[in-house]
Amino acid sequence: MKDIHPGLVAEADLRGGTYWFAPEYALAVVREAVQHGLPLLGIEGAFLGANSTQPSLEDSWDYGTHPVADPHRHAFGFIQERARKGLHFEIVLAE
Repeated sequence: MKDIHPGLVAEADLRGGTYWFAPEYALAVVREAVQHGLPLLGIEGAFLGANSTQPSLEDSWDYGTHPVADPHRHAFGFIQERARKGLHFEIVLAE
């Protein structure tokens, strides 16, 4: 997250060293990745509870295992499609 704006990183819920972003902030992280030319490796979706993190495999994507022509564009649609599910997202970047 070193190339992502600190104000944006401050919006994340940090759990166990992982930054979890609400959908609107996850989309902003993807936009920052585009601006800085950072490759997108994957998206992890999870439901965050007061004391728990429940990963959702159906709401996650690994671009190494399932490549697409434009990962950033795909990420926008992927996150937007799930925005109302109550998920938070880890955006996995190559840094």
